[in-house]
Amino acid sequence: MDGQRLEGIQLRRNDEAFLDGLGAQRIPDPTTSGDFTRRFDQEAMMDEAINSTRQRVWKKRAKEAPRACLEKVNLLSTRILSFMNDTTLQRAYYARTASLYDEAHLSAAEPEHDFALDLLSGIARAAGYRSFLDVGSGTGRGIARLQREFPQAEIVGIEPVAELREVGHRKGIAPSCLVDGDVTSLNFPDESFDCVFALGVMHHLPNPRRAISEMSRVSRKAIFISDGNNLSCGSIYQRVICHSLTALRLWRSFQFVKNGFKPWKFNEGDGIHYSYSLLNEMTFLRSLGLTLFLFTTRPTGRNPSWTCSHVAIFATKVLKPSL
Repeated sequence: MDGQRLEGIQLRRNDEAFLDGLGAQRIPDPTTSGDFTRRFDQEAMMDEAINSTRQRVWKKRAKEAPRACLEKVNLLSTRILSFMNDTTLQRAYYARTASLYDEAHLSAAEPEHDFALDLLSGIARAAGYRSFLDVGSGTGRGIARLQREFPQAEIVGIEPVAELREVGHRKGIAPSCLVDGDVTSLNFPDESFDCVFALGVMHHLPNPRRAISEMSRVSRKAIFISDGNNLSCGSIYQRVICHSLTALRLWRSFQFVKNGFKPWKFNEGDGIHYSYSLLNEMTFLRSLGLTLFLFTTRPTGRNPSWTCSHVAIFATKVLKPSL
């Protein structure tokens, strides 16, 4: 019993002479390495680290303006969370903020996706679509809207965050209509739905083209995507830089350095997001054999690429939509 086996450690931890020799007051209970590692959960550890950080910051900065204090808390939280995988971080963010999702995202502050649904509903009605798949459904905004307008249609949404699905279910969306799923690996056969659509999803994905390919695969007739256009953001000088670096294929490298050597940004309003323009997907969409129709979903100037912050693309598998 030399203290190298669990049985020996159990005896030695009560041996005062042995403890004095180690200069220790006590030895922890013996355990196996497997049991030790099973005691910890990555997300729980991150939550504990963030919460303890928040408490320390609020205590030290109690006299500061609340907004300034909150910004410091979010900065520290971001630094801690930056060590996590981007997908894990994004899902953890939505799980944590699920109860506030509708207030933050289904408001007058984000009218572009409601307008996109207006466009989609009109096209679908004229074309006679009878089945829809909503990818990245959140709490089911798109599902609820289309269920009201197309009560006889098959409408399914996928959302990987259980907490968001639960909010949707509590709002009356059947569990069979809002299910677990990953847009980059859709669990449906080819050509399962007349139309597959995504509202504000692409700028959260590290590989949006993989998602677009999957959307095209499981659609029979068309896909519809509504998202942002980073090419129109900022001053005219910032837009010139953005357009120039994008043309030179250096924008991602620039963002990687700018964001602290990671490709994404994080904030409490939108979680993980990437600098993204749906307009940059037009060539790729055409390579899938799709015919494209471009819409602006926010006010625009003469050139949407330079002046419109949000756009939508209707991409059909037939030469002309049945309008």
